[in-house]
Amino acid sequence: GTILLDIKYDNIEFSIESLKEINYIVSLNNKFGLVNNDGKFLTDIKYDEIKYLGNGNFNGKIKNKFEIFDRRGILKK
Repeated sequence: GTILLDIKYDNIEFSIESLKEINYIVSLNNKFGLVNNDGKFLTDIKYDEIKYLGNGNFNGKIKNKFEIFDRRGILKK
């Protein structure tokens, strides 16, 4: 196996689009961020919550504001 992330996060969960497209939702101190399969952070760890919506899209919540971004961390308008 390959170590993608340091062992410092409170939780790591994954979403799988295909075996080549795996994203990880990491949490640290009750904040969440999105990491790709290469260990690169696609978002900052700043969200109060991140949920996988399907079709490669995620919903990030900061306070009462919601942002939708894709599997590359690019915000949708």
